Amino acid sequence: MEAIERGFGTEVDYGQMVKTCSLTPVGKAPAIRHSPAEVVQVEKTIAAGAPAVNRSTTSRVEKQSHMLRTHYRCRARLTNAFSKKFENFQAAVTLNFAY
Repeated sequence: MEAIERGFGTEVDYGQMVKTCSLTPVGKAPAIRHSPAEVVQVEKTIAAGAPAVNRSTTSRVEKQSHMLRTHYRCRARLTNAFSKKFENFQAAVTLNFAY
């Protein structure tokens, strides 16, 4: 909450959504074990102001995290997105954050 107040002041509407996922059994087949866990509970709360709680979602954050993980895979040469020149890598990181 301190970071929210420092970044946006006290005049901000801020809601929080917490997802609780099930544990995946270790004895399952590898294809199932590496699948995303099932969401068993979603709890939405008001942290500050008066946000529209029914519109609180994690989809934007999850999309940004996915883009960032995919983008940084080029550092490990796991994809065809590997940058051979450091300057190209810097430009790609800059574009990702600007987007």
